[in-house]
Amino acid sequence: MLNCLKSNTSQTQVKKRDMNKKIALITGTSSGIGLELAKKLLNNDYFVIGVCRKPETIKNGDFMPVQCDLSMPENTIKCFKKIKQELTQLDVLVNNAGAGRFGPHETINPMDIAYMVNLNLNAPMIISSILLPLLRKAKGHIINVSSITAKKPSPQGSAYGATKAGLLHFSASLFEEVRKNGVKVTAVCPDITKSAFFNKLTFGPSDKEGAYLSAEFIAEQILHIINQANQGIITEMVIRPQILSLKKL
Repeated sequence: MLNCLKSNTSQTQVKKRDMNKKIALITGTSSGIGLELAKKLLNNDYFVIGVCRKPETIKNGDFMPVQCDLSMPENTIKCFKKIKQELTQLDVLVNNAGAGRFGPHETINPMDIAYMVNLNLNAPMIISSILLPLLRKAKGHIINVSSITAKKPSPQGSAYGATKAGLLHFSASLFEEVRKNGVKVTAVCPDITKSAFFNKLTFGPSDKEGAYLSAEFIAEQILHIINQANQGIITEMVIRPQILSLKKL
């Protein structure tokens, strides 16, 4: 695991990559949607930079893990300025890392609220700001993984829903700002997806068939959005399972 590209190894890996490969940067590649998307982009001839806090789970010469705690804005700024210095291009940016805390709003620790705001909303805005010059140069694509909670009231999850609604609005506004430069921006709003997201929560997807989405399926849809962008831009995608059913954990 490389810590914000501090080592010479990281610089060598970037410089020695196949120059014909496009570059994608994904946050939250330890598990879930981020991990599945990283695998799919590697299989589609991308060089992938995976930003996460946990040890890497992908062994591939075209995958470079970078350690960064995105819940701390100072770390995010410092880390991504270093990443920008090492790159001459960036074709795809996927702001995927996120976390949720749920319950009556007055019962949620204020530090957890700050954590969600920093990770779910501040980090994507900061990262996009720093890397936009590279994306503009490549006429690249920003994918922001929002949530179905951005589209409707979210009792027991009002703070989480607010961060995801903010990310959805940021995506729509940023597209209008940068579309003239050839940059694409898409917000993906999945409903309940079976992943490590629920490991620390008191509820999760039901085991009923059709009651949840898989991380791999979401990754497939994101890959489709990226691959068809020359024909038209999908600026927002909502993905829901057929059945609404949760279970207590």
